[in-house]
Amino acid sequence: VQCFCRKGAPDEAKETLDEMVARGYLPSVAAFSAVVGCLCKRGRVTRAMDVFDTMRAVGSEPTIRTYNSLIGGLCYVGRLEEARDLLNKLKDSPKQTMPSGWASRPRFSPTTRCSTATARRGTC
Repeated sequence: VQCFCRKGAPDEAKETLDEMVARGYLPSVAAFSAVVGCLCKRGRVTRAMDVFDTMRAVGSEPTIRTYNSLIGGLCYVGRLEEARDLLNKLKDSPKQTMPSGWASRPRFSPTTRCSTATARRGTC
């Protein structure tokens, strides 16, 4: 799965992941996160959210890397409100520990960073 991601083939990576789940195998959290990141980098956030939902449905706990990819991907495609909602869910989650001050300083907030990037691209 991760090899497909490194080769820039997110569809093949997702198909492989889906096949593993369908056959009863539990892909690693790293495999799920790699596919989420690969899809988000290409602006395919809806598919990435599907992978995220599958990940949670099979009992794999998303990591900070997974959330970061999704939040960045949502920002990249201009879905800032959804990115903010996901960030708030992460902050409220008892299972995820956010590094001290991670989202408290505006310069490190993914939504602030992507808002600036979006503004530079002229898509807001």
